Amino acid sequence: MARKTQKRATTAGRRTYQPQDLLLAGIGAFSLGRKQIANAYVSGFDGVVELTDRTQEVVQAAASTLGQQVADIQKRAVSLRKQFSKRVEGFRKQAQTTLAPVFARLGVKIGPQRRKATRSRAIAKRSRRAA
Repeated sequence: MARKTQKRATTAGRRTYQPQDLLLAGIGAFSLGRKQIANAYVSGFDGVVELTDRTQEVVQAAASTLGQQVADIQKRAVSLRKQFSKRVEGFRKQAQTTLAPVFARLGVKIGPQRRKATRSRAIAKRSRRAA
């Protein structure tokens, strides 16, 4: 008897640009530009100005989308850092309150230790010999 297999629907995740994608896009753009310049040279430079305008538009569009993505990533990183620091601070306080009696019995102080104030020494003056 033959088994029936069910096909699973796959969904593509949101793709973010990686550095290698940018490198490959640059190589592809360079290759296409080189080919179109060769064709323009053969055809007598018709449409070269149009080619540069189109190229600039494509580069500006790519730069704006990458800039937006970088700004979004920076915002997420800041919010995650704030959340993480709040959690760490809460965990630290909880650990201190829980372990404070144990450390008190052992005679160990927890928390930031204060340094003893040290007096700075006066710098000794040097005498110079007359030449």
